[in-house]
Amino acid sequence: MKFLCLHGMGTSAAIFKVQTSAFRAKLPPGEHTFTFVNAPHECDATRAISPFFPGPHYTFCRNYTIPEVEAAPLFILAILDAARAAGEPYDALICFSQGSALAAGLLMAHRIERPGTPLPVRGIVFICGGVPLPLLEVWGLRVPKKAFEINELTGRDLQRKAAAAGMEIRALMEGGGVDGACGGGGRGATVTKSSSEKRPPLVRRQTSLWRDTTTLYHRREVEMFERQGGDDNKTSEDGLDPKALPPLEADDVYGLNLTDIPEHLVIDIPTVHIYGIKDPRYPAAVQLAWFCNPDKRRVFDTGGGHEIPRSSQVSREIADAIVWLQDMVSREDSL
Repeated sequence: MKFLCLHGMGTSAAIFKVQTSAFRAKLPPGEHTFTFVNAPHECDATRAISPFFPGPHYTFCRNYTIPEVEAAPLFILAILDAARAAGEPYDALICFSQGSALAAGLLMAHRIERPGTPLPVRGIVFICGGVPLPLLEVWGLRVPKKAFEINELTGRDLQRKAAAAGMEIRALMEGGGVDGACGGGGRGATVTKSSSEKRPPLVRRQTSLWRDTTTLYHRREVEMFERQGGDDNKTSEDGLDPKALPPLEADDVYGLNLTDIPEHLVIDIPTVHIYGIKDPRYPAAVQLAWFCNPDKRRVFDTGGGHEIPRSSQVSREIADAIVWLQDMVSREDSL
């Protein structure tokens, strides 16, 4: 499959290439290609990224006004259309954070503005994604005040943690206590044994960035996830399966009433949803999954935060999900 890859806010194509390298290395060799593009606007770096990756850094949206959010998908649509016109279309997207909201908005807008025409891609991998809330009402779905409040609350929480991570990473680097970067937009540092011995309080705060769940809006789901039965993904009776969405009522998915999603807002192609229970933006990722056809949807909770964990187990799960996506797209093509 040929993938177009969309990074998060305040990063770049080069950074996203590093962030995805661990799971891409576990895919069958020679079966996939990946094109990484920079967003059109330069911006300040994500704070947990900036210590490791010099600029420039980019964003798809300079602000979240409706005109800006409406215009952002056109940048990607132009790339997809040009590739198709050249006879080399992209099969699917891989998106992180802001890139996921952009991709979701692209498909929703396409159903409205180009009805009856094929979607520009046949599958999507959403990582730590969300839906473009400002546009849902424009497109026919009432968005209650509660949903906007949760969106703002979780966004502020992520910003606080990213800022704290950036400060602590810089402190570790200035003290010579960092071996390298995990590049996930959160933890971002690997600490040597010697530095751990010299600065244990600082190291503990850095390594426990995502372990502090006290500020998370979705603490009930965190507690359920922690009751699951170990690394083999077995769950206790009241635990939370990492390969299933949390048990929520459709009339209140973190403030959104999704009992009757307008047909043009349903993403009806195979989708993969990768997210982390300790990510402040977890509610947004769950909301996005609800907008996708459940018969063509696969989810996986990494247990981490707003990042792409690089552990072998998580990388294997993501790679397996991409293989599943390839099979689903092939099945759709044969119908």
